Amino acid sequence: MHVLSEMEVEAKTDVVLEALEKNRENHVVELAESREAFFKLAKQRLKEALADVREGKEENTHVYLDYPTGHVEAYDTAISMLKLHQEKTVVLNSTQVRCLVDDDWDWQGNFKLQNSTYIGSVR
Repeated sequence: MHVLSEMEVEAKTDVVLEALEKNRENHVVELAESREAFFKLAKQRLKEALADVREGKEENTHVYLDYPTGHVEAYDTAISMLKLHQEKTVVLNSTQVRCLVDDDWDWQGNFKLQNSTYIGSVR
């Protein structure tokens, strides 16, 4: 086991809360951009598929896109917990620092990939 995974740090609650709120704001913006791109791409692909059908092309027509999933509730829960916390400091382990402060959640990779795919497709 990596030594940092066992490490804990006592952090100022307001500093963690500030980082978390900023991370949430960034997530909301990224999610909105991704959803806007999703709808543009979906309309484009549906239009192309409809044209293929109207032309009677003898091939399978599929339009499948995953709707961008947000994780705002994860931020909101953590923010609520920190606001309820009565102490000026909070003890965090390395996983909590990674998520709450560094904004590196387990779902982050898939979220970023999906966003870049949709946004890149409509540019």
